[in-house]
Amino acid sequence: MLRSSLAVLLLSFSLSNNAAPSVVPGEHIAGLVWSVSGASAAGFPPSCTTLSLDVDGAITTSGQFSAYGPFNCPAIDMSYNAFGAGYLTTAGNFALKLSVGQSNWVCTLNSGTFHGSCLILNAGTGDTLGTAVLTYVP
Repeated sequence: MLRSSLAVLLLSFSLSNNAAPSVVPGEHIAGLVWSVSGASAAGFPPSCTTLSLDVDGAITTSGQFSAYGPFNCPAIDMSYNAFGAGYLTTAGNFALKLSVGQSNWVCTLNSGTFHGSCLILNAGTGDTLGTAVLTYVP
């Protein structure tokens, strides 16, 4: 129910608001989940396949938010902390930058489906390590 509410809020914002973003804290959506493929090419264990994020911010008024949660590796019973921020772009997609382990993920998510991809960069050098595909799990 909460994830469905986020989808409606974000979609309605993306369709109705082209104003410049401003941060107004207050909204919280918990338990957003994506299935992740391709991260193992960037050095993550192959069993790391689920990204679970909570989102805080002014999602419906400005499109800006912070995000945090685990990148889970269930087969080896571990996870990486993921945290960062995002915003609604003028093109109507969500831009999201996350720090995950020793890497930075620069992601673009479709505002209608929440599916997308992330360029995975080495946090120290900025070198490209790989690309992850994110599939939203409603």
